[in-house]
Amino acid sequence: MKVSGHLVGPQPRSEELMRAYRDYTKGRLAKQVLDGLIKKEAEENVKIQLKNEFAVIIDGMLNWHDLLRPFTERLSGVEVDGLSRWFDSNTFYKQPVIVGRVERTIPILENMVFYDLVTPERLKIIVPDPYTFSKLSINKSYRRFEDLVYDVSEAIAEEISTLPAAHVQLTAPSLVYEKLPKAEIELAMNGVEIIRRRYRGILSIHTCFGRVGNVMPELLDFTVDMIGVDMTVTPFKDLKDYDFTKILGLGCIDARNTILETPDEIASFVMKVLSETSVKQVYVSPSSGLEFLPNTIANAKIRNIGSALKLLKEV
Repeated sequence: MKVSGHLVGPQPRSEELMRAYRDYTKGRLAKQVLDGLIKKEAEENVKIQLKNEFAVIIDGMLNWHDLLRPFTERLSGVEVDGLSRWFDSNTFYKQPVIVGRVERTIPILENMVFYDLVTPERLKIIVPDPYTFSKLSINKSYRRFEDLVYDVSEAIAEEISTLPAAHVQLTAPSLVYEKLPKAEIELAMNGVEIIRRRYRGILSIHTCFGRVGNVMPELLDFTVDMIGVDMTVTPFKDLKDYDFTKILGLGCIDARNTILETPDEIASFVMKVLSETSVKQVYVSPSSGLEFLPNTIANAKIRNIGSALKLLKEV
């Protein structure tokens, strides 16, 4: 039985770290002190994933203000606009504004990832998929949307090709939040293909905040190794109706609900998926990033995934 665990988005900041960010913004805390607190909390995030035997490890993304921000701030041809709601959540992101040709002229994730906390063969890095980044942007430059997607794809591909990471996840909520025309799905697929040509590690795409059936069966043809599914909005039949030849990222832990799934419940659901679908390999995960939850609850959910993985090893 091939079952592993991983995280698919940012960890929540502790109350202490949130206070530190507020104090820094008000000029009451030195940047060096804030950076030390971020690093300390990142170390704890790495430890809990290692302790629970997750296959690949993220540092928690505690210094990312939103998923798009490093790219919004550092890509040439992009400016930062005001706050916009992140899908149907109570969180917000700074909207990118496309004002010229999008290019990577400087490193994007420099100082954004704690590379010293995780060995390259276990390191996972999470970035937006090109279609989602483009869809969530205000386009003031490109006549054709597809040209924007392709340039964003090239820029992200160039950045990813420099990263010492065994696994890169493309987070793609815009693919599933509503049902797209086939031409849009094919455009997103072509964007991923551009990245695939430049990156040779494990490449996954995680769909969240929408039903995976909205992008099926075309999603199965994306050139990725793993497809992540938000099971809080995806009915089980969406897994049964298609032939999954790729690894399944099973987002069966609700990242937006404080109710804890028990290890037995998680293990039972994984067994149901493996016995009633064509899936052969599973990575158990939250449905999305855990940043919507209190830090203590998020950590409890991680520990329950770890306990479920141990139960599954005994089967």
